[in-house]
Amino acid sequence: MKNICAICIVLLLLFSPVHLAGEEALTNGMIIQLTPETLARLRQQHRDPFLAGLLSGLYWGLGHFYAREYTRGSLFMFGDLVFKGLAVGLVLKLKNKYTGAGDDQIRWREMNGTDKSLVIGAVAAWLGLTVLSVADAAACADEFNLRNDPLSRVDLGVSSREGSPFVSLGLKMPF
Repeated sequence: MKNICAICIVLLLLFSPVHLAGEEALTNGMIIQLTPETLARLRQQHRDPFLAGLLSGLYWGLGHFYAREYTRGSLFMFGDLVFKGLAVGLVLKLKNKYTGAGDDQIRWREMNGTDKSLVIGAVAAWLGLTVLSVADAAACADEFNLRNDPLSRVDLGVSSREGSPFVSLGLKMPF
């Protein structure tokens, strides 16, 4: 399983689309010169939401670290460790309760309703928290891209004041 995951990640990295741009880009009606240094910096700062979600699907919080959301990533990783510890405790409890001498299998039909509910609840919680981790990591990567895209920080406005055109140019700065 580890080999298949490693092969998938390598293939994703090899065949991920590379966005190439010309020497000029048209943004909000303005022409901006894109030098190779600027393009390299933009590519370095970009975080792929799909890759962030994939990493969080493999291990909760890993995609958050990729998107540089260290607090959220730490919380999800801690939650993952706690959940895995509880799952091991549940398996050991069920093993001690339902296995006899020489028999190491836990049979579903021999379990009572309460224990079946615990197993179904644990699987549902794991699926739900995995989906939450994937969606949140992808959203964090999108937020990172919006926060660090220099072209999205420029605000160009054209309006009319007292019959004459009024042009404003602003730079959005987070506080």
